[in-house]
Amino acid sequence: MHLRSGKSCLQTPIGWNGAGTAVVRQRPAPLPLEEFCGPPLYVITPHAMELSWLYRELRDAFYAEKLLDGCTKEDFFRRLFLSALEASGENGQLGAEELCLRVLDQAVRIYREIRP
Repeated sequence: MHLRSGKSCLQTPIGWNGAGTAVVRQRPAPLPLEEFCGPPLYVITPHAMELSWLYRELRDAFYAEKLLDGCTKEDFFRRLFLSALEASGENGQLGAEELCLRVLDQAVRIYREIRP
């Protein structure tokens, strides 16, 4: 509702990292655990803190309605990742609000698939 009301994106102080995905401003050096698990799917964007805020909001909303669990969360965040990657690839100058709205649209599609 925050984004749809025309308000700007909020920011989180820490970038998103979870469910096999990470949102960062620049790719970090490989971590030791990546040798075992593989690297996460990175969304690299100057709007990492805004997108991380949205990821947390979506995670909390979907968990509150019991729509995510240990089995479904990786697919959920992979789809958000692909949406962010596609939006960023289409327009390298995409603003934070537009990027977040594109990812939010994907979350709405997922929600409708789960709860028609």
